[in-house]
Amino acid sequence: MKINIPFLKSRRDLFTIGIIIVLALSVVATQAAVNNDRTEYEKIITEASRINSNYSSMIINLSTALSNHITSMNTLNQTISNLQGQVSNLQDQLTIVNTNKDLLQEQVNNHQNLSKNITKQFNLAFNLYDLAQTNNSFGTYWFNDAKTIFYAASNGTLGQYSEVKNGSIKSKPFFEHAYTYYENSKPYYNKILNYTTADNKTLQLAHLYLNLTNTYCNILSFMKEASSHLTNASDFYYQAAGTNDTLWYEGYNETLAMNLCLNSTLPLKTTRDLILSQINAKIDSM
Repeated sequence: MKINIPFLKSRRDLFTIGIIIVLALSVVATQAAVNNDRTEYEKIITEASRINSNYSSMIINLSTALSNHITSMNTLNQTISNLQGQVSNLQDQLTIVNTNKDLLQEQVNNHQNLSKNITKQFNLAFNLYDLAQTNNSFGTYWFNDAKTIFYAASNGTLGQYSEVKNGSIKSKPFFEHAYTYYENSKPYYNKILNYTTADNKTLQLAHLYLNLTNTYCNILSFMKEASSHLTNASDFYYQAAGTNDTLWYEGYNETLAMNLCLNSTLPLKTTRDLILSQINAKIDSM
């Protein structure tokens, strides 16, 4: 069967048309391929954009995380630095505490040593004070006994004056020993007063005892003289025996001298009693 196509003049035309159709189909196919490639390319671009976006997000997230981590590390380092500062401060405080502890212990030791030394000085002084008081008591006993006999012996007998002389002679060594003991106790009170770190009550008590000791020494100075005058008076009266006026007057003058000494002790004894009352009050308040 022949196909009659008017514009086809020959087989050559048919062949040409065939080629044109093949070329057209080829172009269509190529265009389709290009279109497919473009679609794939667009898909690739889209996927790449998505991956790039995700990657960017990851980078941003990683950067943020890294920044947060750095901030956390800085905060941690700052915290560690603060803790180290606090530890250093605590160590400084501990050093100060230990130093204060050592100073306090040293003060305690010094106070204990001071207390021991003060107690020792007081004990040494009081031992001498007690010996002085004992001797003073014996001296006062013999002197008062002799004085009582002396004043009772108006126109006395030789025996009475002899007894007075004997009593007054016995009293004087006791007064002298008492005076020496009082004098020897003074350095101990003065040593206590040199402890300027001692409490005021202790220093005041030592000062009172020193004043008391000085007062006793002044009293005993007069008592030693009074004892000597009583001895001389009794001796003169004994020698006068009521007949020698000259010796009698000598005895009388010695009696006046003795009384003058005794009268001189009166304000001192008042001072002594006042100091003793102050000492008792001070001891009661300690």
